[in-house]
Amino acid sequence: MWTVHTSDAAPLLVGQVGRLEWDLIVPIGALLGIVALGIWAIFKVRKWRAEDAEIVGPTHKELLDHYQKMVDEGLLDPEEFVRIVAQLDGKPAPKPAHDQAPPAADQPPDTSIREL
Repeated sequence: MWTVHTSDAAPLLVGQVGRLEWDLIVPIGALLGIVALGIWAIFKVRKWRAEDAEIVGPTHKELLDHYQKMVDEGLLDPEEFVRIVAQLDGKPAPKPAHDQAPPAADQPPDTSIREL
């Protein structure tokens, strides 16, 4: 009787050595191909995002210079320029002087239904 450790039993324990099993090789190859394609796609997306991050718009000073030039040429109202500067600085824009005043606090708002 043979034991597991004999040399005659070694090929039987490993399997049929020397025979290619295409039913395993093809799916494994396809899986490796899909994984390689996924890795390639990840690197391409990372490179694409890094390139987009390098593209930077005009600086704060360049924008202000451009808008100031528009004010000087008469293309932009000075009040609008002040609002743009406030928005770029992150401050609340000053209220324009020519807006209507809110209704008096002692009067209720007009909620009547009107026909057009």
